[in-house]
Amino acid sequence: QEIVQAVPAHAYILIADENVFALYGEKFIQKFSKTGKTLHVKVLPSGETTKDRKVKEEVEDYMLEMKMNRDSCCIAMGGGVIGDLTGYIAATYMRGVPFVQIPTTLLAMVDASVGGKTAVNTPMGKNLIGAFHQPVVVYMDMAFLDGFSKRDPKRAEREFRAGIAEIIKTGAIWDASLFEVCEQKVELIQSRDHAVLNEIVRRSVAIKAEVVTLDPKEGGLRAILNWGHTVGHAVEGLCGMADYSDGLLHGECVAIGMVLESNLARAMGLLHSSAVGRIIRCIQAYNLPIKIPEALHIDDIMKKMMGDKKNTGGKLKCVLLDRIGHCYEPKASMVDVELVRMVCSPNISPVPSGPLSGTVRVPGSKSVSNRVLPLAVMGRGDCRIKGLLHSDDTQRCMEALCLLHPQGEAAFEWEEGGEVLRVSGTNGNLRVPKQELYLGNSGTSARFLSGVATVIKEEGGSVVITGNKRMKQRPIKDMVDALVKFGCTIEYLEGEGCPPIKIVSKGLNGGTITMSAQISSQYVSGILLAAPLAQGDLTLQLEEDKPISEPYVDMTVGMMREFGVQVQKPSSNSYLIPSSGYTNPPVYEVEADASAATYPLAIAAITGGRVTCEAVGAGSVQGDANFCHLLAKMGCKVEQTPSSTTVEGPPAGQLMGLGEIDMESMTDAFMTAAVLAAVAKGKTMIRGVANQRVKECNRILVMVEELGKCGVVCRELSDGIEIEGAGGVEGLRGATILCHDDHRIAMSFGVLGCLLPGLIITEKECVEKTYPEFWDHLRLKLRAQLMSADSHIHLEGSKATDPHCILIGMRGAGKTTMGKELARRTKREFVDMDDVAVAEIGMQIIDFVHANGWPKFRELEAALLKRVLQEKKRGCIIACGGGIVETEECREGLKAAAQAGHMVVHMMRDIREIEELLTSDPSRPKLPEPPAVAWTRREPLYKQCSTHEFLILSAAEEGEAAHEELFSLVDRFLRSQLAPVVEDSITISLTYPDMKEASSYIPEIERGADVLEFRVDLLSDCSLLNARLQHAILRRVATLPILWTVRSVSQGGKFAGSEEEMLALLQLGLRLGCEFVDVESCWSTAMCKAVVDKKGSSRVVASFHDFSERAYTAEELEKLFLRLRMQGGADVVKVAIRTTKATQVADMQHAINRFRARSSLPAVGLCMGEEGKLSRVLNKFLTFSTHPLLPGTAAPGQLVAEDIRRLKVELGLLPATCSFFLFGSPIAKSASPAMHNAAFAACGLKGWSYERCETADVSVALETISSASFGGGSVTIPLKEELLPHMHILTDSARRIGAVNTITVKRGGDGSRILIGDNTDWVAIHRLVQDRLNMRRLAQGGEPRVLLVGAGGTARAAMYALKKLRGITGPVLVYNRTKSRAEALAAEFGAEVVEDLSSVTQLGVIVSTIPPDGHAVIPETLLQARPIMLDASYLPGGTSLSQRAAAAGCDLIIGPHMLFEQATYQSERWTGRKARRSVMAKAICSHFGAESGLQALLAHEMKGQ
Repeated sequence: QEIVQAVPAHAYILIADENVFALYGEKFIQKFSKTGKTLHVKVLPSGETTKDRKVKEEVEDYMLEMKMNRDSCCIAMGGGVIGDLTGYIAATYMRGVPFVQIPTTLLAMVDASVGGKTAVNTPMGKNLIGAFHQPVVVYMDMAFLDGFSKRDPKRAEREFRAGIAEIIKTGAIWDASLFEVCEQKVELIQSRDHAVLNEIVRRSVAIKAEVVTLDPKEGGLRAILNWGHTVGHAVEGLCGMADYSDGLLHGECVAIGMVLESNLARAMGLLHSSAVGRIIRCIQAYNLPIKIPEALHIDDIMKKMMGDKKNTGGKLKCVLLDRIGHCYEPKASMVDVELVRMVCSPNISPVPSGPLSGTVRVPGSKSVSNRVLPLAVMGRGDCRIKGLLHSDDTQRCMEALCLLHPQGEAAFEWEEGGEVLRVSGTNGNLRVPKQELYLGNSGTSARFLSGVATVIKEEGGSVVITGNKRMKQRPIKDMVDALVKFGCTIEYLEGEGCPPIKIVSKGLNGGTITMSAQISSQYVSGILLAAPLAQGDLTLQLEEDKPISEPYVDMTVGMMREFGVQVQKPSSNSYLIPSSGYTNPPVYEVEADASAATYPLAIAAITGGRVTCEAVGAGSVQGDANFCHLLAKMGCKVEQTPSSTTVEGPPAGQLMGLGEIDMESMTDAFMTAAVLAAVAKGKTMIRGVANQRVKECNRILVMVEELGKCGVVCRELSDGIEIEGAGGVEGLRGATILCHDDHRIAMSFGVLGCLLPGLIITEKECVEKTYPEFWDHLRLKLRAQLMSADSHIHLEGSKATDPHCILIGMRGAGKTTMGKELARRTKREFVDMDDVAVAEIGMQIIDFVHANGWPKFRELEAALLKRVLQEKKRGCIIACGGGIVETEECREGLKAAAQAGHMVVHMMRDIREIEELLTSDPSRPKLPEPPAVAWTRREPLYKQCSTHEFLILSAAEEGEAAHEELFSLVDRFLRSQLAPVVEDSITISLTYPDMKEASSYIPEIERGADVLEFRVDLLSDCSLLNARLQHAILRRVATLPILWTVRSVSQGGKFAGSEEEMLALLQLGLRLGCEFVDVESCWSTAMCKAVVDKKGSSRVVASFHDFSERAYTAEELEKLFLRLRMQGGADVVKVAIRTTKATQVADMQHAINRFRARSSLPAVGLCMGEEGKLSRVLNKFLTFSTHPLLPGTAAPGQLVAEDIRRLKVELGLLPATCSFFLFGSPIAKSASPAMHNAAFAACGLKGWSYERCETADVSVALETISSASFGGGSVTIPLKEELLPHMHILTDSARRIGAVNTITVKRGGDGSRILIGDNTDWVAIHRLVQDRLNMRRLAQGGEPRVLLVGAGGTARAAMYALKKLRGITGPVLVYNRTKSRAEALAAEFGAEVVEDLSSVTQLGVIVSTIPPDGHAVIPETLLQARPIMLDASYLPGGTSLSQRAAAAGCDLIIGPHMLFEQATYQSERWTGRKARRSVMAKAICSHFGAESGLQALLAHEMKGQ
């Protein structure tokens, strides 16, 4: 009746979602009928997908059908989706009709229903299309919340929390007192107390109404309501539009956004860390998420944010707080995009930038904070705590203490803007908590509160103390055993000796407790803290002479004294505590954290800067305040006052090692010392830190592993770590650091990253535990440079910068023979561990074994392996003995090498062949058992220790094919090469049951394809043994990347095995080095993760297949793509459905387009069956196809690759022709057309051609370039410089060299052609010279000088290449007959002119770019030193210079070889595919003929890939 009176209309329409209508719809209709007015009803599906343009159109069509005119009113009854949609309908229907809001969720009440913002979503983002249209009236009733709680408690709870997030947001931006209500009345709000709810909803709505009134159309002020939405909307848009099973609700996404945007304000120096901590704690108190889901990629998040409607002109707008209750500006502020990216990224990378200096005040002490909180809660009276650490640990401690406090949340109240915490003491009257005490990974809190919990006395009560997974591994046994022996009743609820534990509430008696304190001083402090509340005086007697980390116990005793308890210490290992209770001091000030201060002080030491830490000085009660004295021993200047510490470091690389040092009094600082020791001169042995194995992680082991990744030689000691200092960063390398959620690991490597380039630190947010503003202090206070790190990085273990390839396997498996050839091809040193052993012992291994036995040899072998891995700084090919896996020490060494990013290949051969070989070779020492027996025992050990495996088919296979395949496998790993995923690519699905049948057909089958799908499940036998064999057979004849697929029965394949068997097969595909591995979404998350974690240089295709012929909507298909994306780790997502309806093809394309608007990930969408064939033509990536030579198709509706390309051309999806040209003159004898046309044919690119355009006239070239079919071209003299100004974009090489020799065509966003001018001459020169230079350095050592002869155009390209060479000494030398031209070139590139070539010595490289008639200027004396000699002339029969160089034994590179390398690079740029080097090599060799000598140089190219 009230609606009818407030909004008189001819007709009304009720728009509600199905869930709301089921509860209230019929009742509403019944009541409304009494008004006598016409009421139409439209019930819509619930969920975010309803907020769509199609649904809006559907409702409007219904209203038109019902003949509703301008005299109508819309009534929205539901959540935010219904309100937004209905409001937008009302805004546009008949140019605007009135509407009424009846919000039924808390979120809709406080957000969507007020303000008149109406909209629908699009694939590009949320709320991008809409209007401002105010409701006439809004009705809110808290009873709606109760109704949903009864019908669907889980959903109702999530929606309620989402609404609370908006209220928290409103308080944070406008009203600090409203925020404090949310902060302090958590229990009442969560219990749905209507009085409190009415208060916070009313206040929140009033604030929004005030803001909207002042700025109705978001001209400025109203934008502050979007705090948390910049990040929140991006997250929401990527999480499947609020799917209740695995998505996030709007309010949950806003909660994440509020946390990250608070961090952003802190990173800009606007918001104090205490405010950030309060915001995070308040959000966590309502069980709202605070982190971006791991499955989301930072690239996609940034793309979403940049597409948000709140961003204008390509700039990122974001609302920033400067304190709780107030915004920095009364509008959204412009924010640096890269800073937002860094804040949102889970990883961070410091960028070394010279000495770092500044003044820092670190947060309050974690150790003091975690003690003062329970002390104040147990004491009498109020205590105001200043300087409390705002961190995860203190948050967990406070949450637990609230549960033990009779006043609950009222126990704590923030004052003075969050700078002071008022604690109401209980006088020891603690209560039994209503729920378990969850302490995350805060071991300190767990041990302290385990002691405190024993004093609670309540019949039938108990306290459960628990935490996360790591907490459940942290020891507490000594403390529990002592308390149980004393009379307490404590039960382990899971594993013996670790939380969770259950403590029965029967109080703590007086008497004597005897306990071991060898593991942790926190056991001692936990009992000391509880003792004053015992029922009598208590003595704590330790079994050791003194506790470990005694300064921390002294800190506890000192703080107890300040709270009125005098602890007596009759001896060094006993404590007498009176049962006197605590008396709270009115004010307690927490001093700054001395452990945290070690990091900025260490940054001064490692970079040579000067840093002062305030509030940490000689007067500190913390042992870590003495860390500065260690820095003094390392060569730093130290100044310390009672309240500050200043450190000035020596020049970078000049730190001195510490020798042997006992850090038992400052154990938390040992990791800081360790990273400094890594770059110091000399050895450092840190002792006395054994207890660090049982912290957040095994810190000693982790430091050994992570420093090892960086190339630091270190080893674990029984109570510490030994480190061989590198004396700077020379020889060290960047790495991805796994922090194991340990704040001290992250901060320590943050210090190292200020000097060592290339460090990527994962889990950067773990510093929140003790030093939340650590990264901000580095950037703002010390001016360090930080950057976000790619979230796509593979975290299973970092790739070493220059990794070894270690070959293991049975004796006779081919490790030495194959390894030597592999070393030759990879230009690496070959190390045979048997030769190393012979050199070490001075006799043959067989003689040593006869004299000393196999066990003694195994000891020697382990020591030698360790030494080689430590001493070889540059990557080598290392062949190990067959028994290398026999000892635990060797196995651990191999595993550590693999973990550090080195490649360990298990070389395999049929054991029968090995037995035959070994029995026929008397020079090898006889094994103590038959080879087959040794193989049975060793096979699982080889697998444990290796990252890859390689199968040699037979003894005869140690020929070219096997060598080439092993080289290809290793080269992909060493170069970190991932197979390309290009548009319009084709995958051929092989369906042979035995690859032997396919061998002769593969070259023809792969013509025109980009990937071969190896269907393991279609083999006649898909066991591991046969799958490995069949793969080897295929690899010997295939040249394309392989997609390893094991399709299960449920997904349309033939594999019917278990999940364990599937995992084993998929991991085999990774170990064999397959470029792609298909992982079906039907398997468990754990199994999928196990594959992704080991993917290395393989790409994962996450796939879903449905053969049921179910009809999917476009929205459902889009959600399938999103779910595959959300699984994490996928490089390609694939959805394939069987259909009988051709319309499904359009639905699939619509879904792909929507998905691609959200994600940059390649998507494969296929409709199987006759009616779905068109989907294979429209599909963009890896289209799965068949071939006439195959025995059958792998899926219904597969087309032949040639037909797909033809149809793409006919439909205009591919150009019918694509023409490439060689411009210049004279070019009649050029080999380029032969090479490129051969490559196009091999790629199946019909209609692509490469022709000569012989001209010296730039206008003729430009006319050809303007042709619509022009795809790119090569440029030679005389047009290289003339075409420069006609390019739209020039690469750096083209600009510096001043010439264009390669043109690539790209399309702009508007479809326009963009000409990219490049110079690729330098690429070929650099590749060829660098490869040979690497080999020279391995064989001869030293760093040679380089001579460039010539100063023309080719010389400029050569100079550009030579300046990029690694491993040369001094500037590049330049000689030219016209000295002035040499001087000009040298001046431009920083080279040195040589006037007399006869005076030059120690040359390792000569590059000649002068014509053949000038070659005589290069004297014989230079050639007799046998340098690397590159002769850039293209004469077919070679030049006099190349003939002289060859006769002198130079390492010769001829012009045609340079042309070949350049052409392969151009081919990859033009086709987007891996160059078909084999066919291109054959083409150029055929062109130049046998006399050129090119066939010998390219022999392995023609036989291989």
